[in-house]
Amino acid sequence: MINSIAANAIKAYGGEQLWNNIKSIEAEVSFNGLAFTLKRRPSFKRVKIEMEVERPFSKITPIGKNPDRHIVLCSLHDT
Repeated sequence: MINSIAANAIKAYGGEQLWNNIKSIEAEVSFNGLAFTLKRRPSFKRVKIEMEVERPFSKITPIGKNPDRHIVLCSLHDT
């Protein structure tokens, strides 16, 4: 059972039926900060992230200047 705030958000963004049928979510994001600098990792500016709803799988594209290069993130632990 979900609380009233979550129910209102689901209703405002398409309703329960829409969200129950979604297979993946896509967003444009940027990642940066001190952790990236300390680890000598590049920051990500306006990259696309695709996340599957039914399993712990995400893909970030592009990595660097090559639009075909991407990172796949998976988490296989139980919650």
